[in-house]
Amino acid sequence: MAYPPARRITSKLGTLHFWRLAIKPGKPLAMGHVGGVPFVGLPGNPVAAMVTFLILARPVILKLSGRTPARPRPYSMRAGFSVSRTAGRREFLRARAIPGPDGIPRAVLFPSQSSAVLSSLIHCDVLVDLEEAVTSVIEGDPVPVLSLAELVC
Repeated sequence: MAYPPARRITSKLGTLHFWRLAIKPGKPLAMGHVGGVPFVGLPGNPVAAMVTFLILARPVILKLSGRTPARPRPYSMRAGFSVSRTAGRREFLRARAIPGPDGIPRAVLFPSQSSAVLSSLIHCDVLVDLEEAVTSVIEGDPVPVLSLAELVC
């Protein structure tokens, strides 16, 4: 017996405020209310779940529990990588801050950006935050990064 999709069930039992966001990793993220209780539905892949929890769900949970969540403060770092991509989705790339040849830290990407590779979170300390319109980054370009330590605390 096939189960109805969670989206359809949630819509019958409560309110679904949104189902998908144009972010990577983490596209199938849901937020809504069921029985007057707010809920967050995280994506199934571990990295997508963690990134969307840190960026979106954690601040909501803190706010609902009476705390004022601190907005993550992006800062600029030189890219230790080059990448081409299609515009249209905000993307959070897992990276590590490593001193470059000039001693200035560079964001070096984890080799696999698959949302199923949990080790990418273990080895990174920053998320490179590429806005929707960015189609390429060339090594040495300044890129905005978010500190994982700051997102967790």
